[in-house]
Formats: sequence, structure tokens, C-alpha cells
Amino acid sequence: MTDIILATHGSLANGLKEAAETIMGPIDHMACFHLTMDKSIDAFTEEILQALDKSEENVIVFTDLLGASPFNATARGISEFSNKNIVCITGVNLPMVLECVMKRDEWDAYPLSEYLLTLGKDGITDLSYKKVNEVNHE
Repeated sequence: MTDIILATHGSLANGLKEAAETIMGPIDHMACFHLTMDKSIDAFTEEILQALDKSEENVIVFTDLLGASPFNATARGISEFSNKNIVCITGVNLPMVLECVMKRDEWDAYPLSEYLLTLGKDGITDLSYKKVNEVNHE
């Protein structure tokens, strides 16, 4: 099984987990970490490192922003725990989290992350009144 870590600014990680559990029911092996205004970056990084240390061999870490503190903390963990298959995916969204939960028993972290990246990109689109009318009139 691939462990899932959600590491974000504010309470976004809890929101994603709560939304996923609303759809799927309780989810095991998913941890949430939040960088808040009252927590130092060092304390946050230590939380991530401890979670990675305790995790299974395969881990997918979802972060919100490329190059930001949750991403950087995860990058440090990837370096320190090179004996594990840890992949960090930035730009987390709910469809990626849901699919990760559904597929994590079937795939290791690396092929799963490639699938999730494609899914995440393909799932971003727009909808407008104009588009709806174009589809309805074809």
C-alpha cells in the first residue's frame, strides 16, 4: 500500500481529506500536515520528516505549491529517506487524492504518480454559458 501525506498551507490538507472521506468513507494511511502562521517552518519540516520516517516503503506526498515550504520540507525528506519510494506531487486537487486512494493498493508510488499527474492536468478545464450552448447546438 502507498501511504498518502497531504502537506499544505493553512487547513487545505484537512479540507481535502474531509472531502475525500465524504465521498469514500474513512481513509486509512493518510496523514495531514498544515503550515500555519503560528508554526515555524522548522517545526513543520520536522513533522514531515517524522511522518516519512514512519511511513511504508511507498509514499505520495501532495503539496499545494511548487517551491513553497511544504514542497521544500518534502524535498528534504526525499533526500533523507532515499531508501523509500517517495514522490511529491504539487498542485494537489481532490480528483488526484481520490484516485490515489483508489489505486494505491495496485501501483507503487512512481507509476501511480505518473498516472495522477496526467489525471490532474486532464481534469482542469473550464465551463461557461457559451460552451454549454455550443455543445447543446451541435
